[in-house]
Amino acid sequence: MTLLAIDPGRSFKGDKSIGAALFDHEHYVERLSLSYEDLRARLVPVPLGEQLFFRGETGVWLITEVVIEDFVNNDRSRGGQRNGTSECIGMVEDRAWLTKTPFTRQAPAALGAAKLHAPEGSYRKLQHLRHEDSAFLHGFEYLVKKGVIEVDLSATM
Repeated sequence: MTLLAIDPGRSFKGDKSIGAALFDHEHYVERLSLSYEDLRARLVPVPLGEQLFFRGETGVWLITEVVIEDFVNNDRSRGGQRNGTSECIGMVEDRAWLTKTPFTRQAPAALGAAKLHAPEGSYRKLQHLRHEDSAFLHGFEYLVKKGVIEVDLSATM
């Protein structure tokens, strides 16, 4: 199993506002900060939508599952703005659908639980998480909930 975890976003200026983290079984492989255009170029369904590949820094990975932080639009706060986060989720979901790759939306609140039992030093404890750290925590929490990674949850109660 190779899991691609994504903290979605999209800067219309081309900024690196997307986090990605790769896990090979229970082992963390790499994390990246990407622009929307970079993610679109790295996440490729081939041949003709049969398999989903991700070109990471450590090689080309066959993706068998995708987990992405969910996002809900709030029309009062968005004020008619373009919404790149929803576009990012849609692009990733479409590529997963084309290749029949399991795709899961995960609630943003999962980050709180992940922070409680993620390995010490696995992310920077800042007021606002870096995108790649958020992606790592989403992937870590997803694998804990699936029973792939075992943690002592009683220690966090």
